[in-house]
Amino acid sequence: MKICIDVQSVISKPTGVGRYTIELVKALAELKNREDIVLSYFNFLGNYNGVKYFPNREIKIIPGRVYSYLWKKIGFPPFNWLAGKYDVYHFPNFCLPPMGQGLDKHCVVTVHDTAFMRYPEYIEPKNLKFLQQELPKSLNRAGKIIAVSHFVKKEIEELFNIAPEKIEVIYEGIDGSFKRCEKRNLDLPESYILYVGTLEPRKNIEGLLKAFKEARLKGFKLVIVGGKGWFYEGIFELVEQLGLKNEVIFPGYVPDGDLPEVYSRAKAFVFPSFYEGFGLPPLEAMACGVPVVSTKFEVLGEAARFVNPENIDSIADGINDVLVNSTFYSQKGLEQAKKYTWKKTAEETMKLYKKT
Repeated sequence: MKICIDVQSVISKPTGVGRYTIELVKALAELKNREDIVLSYFNFLGNYNGVKYFPNREIKIIPGRVYSYLWKKIGFPPFNWLAGKYDVYHFPNFCLPPMGQGLDKHCVVTVHDTAFMRYPEYIEPKNLKFLQQELPKSLNRAGKIIAVSHFVKKEIEELFNIAPEKIEVIYEGIDGSFKRCEKRNLDLPESYILYVGTLEPRKNIEGLLKAFKEARLKGFKLVIVGGKGWFYEGIFELVEQLGLKNEVIFPGYVPDGDLPEVYSRAKAFVFPSFYEGFGLPPLEAMACGVPVVSTKFEVLGEAARFVNPENIDSIADGINDVLVNSTFYSQKGLEQAKKYTWKKTAEETMKLYKKT
């Protein structure tokens, strides 16, 4: 069996989908009984050095942006004309591009969330329009759909009227590098509360800022790690309004290799997101032994201090609680994090390929 995995989301600084894709690919490469896999991406100018683990199929005939434009406007040319012929095609970034006749049933798409349906006001307009147009068609066309949680599967069934037997729930995993780290290579405060994720409205960072001020923590900083997403400006404006300029630190995007240290040195991790399909950062924090305050998400079990993201007092109380009872929450988190491995994700994904 020959499998093509689209890894376009890995090319830029990987967050979210990009991290899922590269971790899945890495774990697939470590399987003993793996199939023949090729990684495909657009690299018209040859600026990218390639992805490790499997042979690369660089598409240099046409720039990725041009192909994306043609896909949206005229639904042509078929992806397989550029990437080659395979038994299975996996598109980890929600949508299925144009395919040759009869190939849709051999395609797998991964859906990470349906936030654009529940919170359209939090999505970049151009992105929103694309997802509204393409995702329903992609879900109907694809042979199999991977949902990263049972919550996402239920959302797909309800919002798009997709048959449940077409959807497979395959959880994401936690990379083995996320564990308690004693390194002190980074310039970080001695005592800090941590958030990791893209700076965008859906993540409720403005609520976190208000709760941090409300919690009245002495000697603590708030470290907000992540690249700037859509509509991030209000976050920086609020920091000024709340008088927190000297209390809040924005390191920007931090490479995966440095994240275990960033997590491990935090006194607590706070994730008051309004909506998540899976919620990987709080699990990574748990794996590093850090007590977690979070909105209630399926994959966190009962291992975090759950709060109401709409209620600032609830978030503030949660922060104070885990600081007082840090050992209790750290131990619960460590046990919960053990349930999620990329090896298991890869094994279940490979089984799905064979059924597609």
